[in-house]
Amino acid sequence: MKLRWTLVCLCFAAVPAFAQIQVELKFPRLQYIAYEPVVANLVITNLAGRDVDLRDADGQSWFGFEVTEMKAAAIAPISNAGTEPLNIAGRQTCLLEKLI
Repeated sequence: MKLRWTLVCLCFAAVPAFAQIQVELKFPRLQYIAYEPVVANLVITNLAGRDVDLRDADGQSWFGFEVTEMKAAAIAPISNAGTEPLNIAGRQTCLLEKLI
C-alpha cells in the first residue's frame, strides 16, 4: 500500500507546471551609445483561459524596469507614473514598446 501511494505522489511531482503569463523582453538593437535612450519591446502572452488585468495595486506599479550597471550599482529609475492598466484577453498577446 505504501509503495502505491509513493508511486502516485511521484507521478504528481513529475507533472510540469506552466505559467499563466509569459513575458518576453526584446531590444531592437544589441548595442547602444552611452546616454542614448533605449527602446524595449515587452511581449506579454496570456496563457490562462480567462482575461487578466494588469494594474497598480497597494501603491505598487504593475510595470517598471530596474537597470543596473556592470558594478551592480542601480541606475535611477524612470518614473512610471500614469501607466495605464492593461487587460489581456485569454490566449492573447500584447506588445508594449517602452523607452527606458
